[in-house]
Amino acid sequence: MKIVKLFIVPLLLAVFTSFIIISCSPSEETTTSTTGEPTTTESASVNESALEVNVFEASEKGVLVLSSLIEGENEAILVDSQLLLSEAERLADQIETSGKELKAIWITHAHPDHYFGVEKVLEKFPETPVYSTPEIVGEIEQRNPQFVQGLKQNYGDDVTGNPIVPEAYNEDYIDLDGERLEIIKFNRGDTPNTTGIKVPDGTVIAADVLYWGVHPFLVEAATKEARSAWLTTIDNLEAMNPTQVIPGHKAPEFNLSNSLESIDSMRKYLNDFGTIVQTKTSADEALAAVEEAYPDYKLPGFFLRLSTQAAYQNQS
Repeated sequence: MKIVKLFIVPLLLAVFTSFIIISCSPSEETTTSTTGEPTTTESASVNESALEVNVFEASEKGVLVLSSLIEGENEAILVDSQLLLSEAERLADQIETSGKELKAIWITHAHPDHYFGVEKVLEKFPETPVYSTPEIVGEIEQRNPQFVQGLKQNYGDDVTGNPIVPEAYNEDYIDLDGERLEIIKFNRGDTPNTTGIKVPDGTVIAADVLYWGVHPFLVEAATKEARSAWLTTIDNLEAMNPTQVIPGHKAPEFNLSNSLESIDSMRKYLNDFGTIVQTKTSADEALAAVEEAYPDYKLPGFFLRLSTQAAYQNQS
């Protein structure tokens, strides 16, 4: 299995608080070095698979969200399609460069940073179906008008005004060039209805069950009970014995060749966050304490601020 970091789009950090407030409801691994030249390391696969996973990383403006292209010899399946149209267009160019038939697009959950860019992909691949579970489709359909209203205020024409609603998909697998991709229904991640994809060699695209080097969005996991359920999901993910994991969001400094470290990292963060909000008297104190504990994590003034505010609003 190859895991290839395609490229990081060099954009500046921007705020999109409106979205969060509204939504509160044998193989090779190839990465890209800081010089842009590919570096390759070899590792053994648990199961033989001809599939590759190519990972597209958004900028901080696009909240460092990841999209994954699972490639076979002739076909490919895209998992999540970015927030910003400008970044989704670059993603579509990369898919086109692969020369593969885009068989399907899978949306892991109902947060717009994972699917608002899909129209740019469909401009190049208009016959490709877009799928998610019936539960997630229902959430997307319900939330889209509010998402558009909030995101347009911050991003203008760089977000769609007419986001696509995926088709409901009821099977628990998708076939790709003769191999079977398992659709995982997680107990929860940063939102209750979250899915992932398991590739035959053991790679798991974990979506927003995992963040790595990025403060997670905890607005929908503001209670101790919600975070406990999330921790159970992480335990269940680890019990799958993945060979690699692809987080939903990742800082550029963190290398996917070491991605299994993100499991313990996410578990520790959720536990630390819970301890801090239990012991600090205000959201501002909690924010400062989490920043001190995780000084290198991205989006402290955005995801972290909203998460601490939500935690203390929930306590009141």
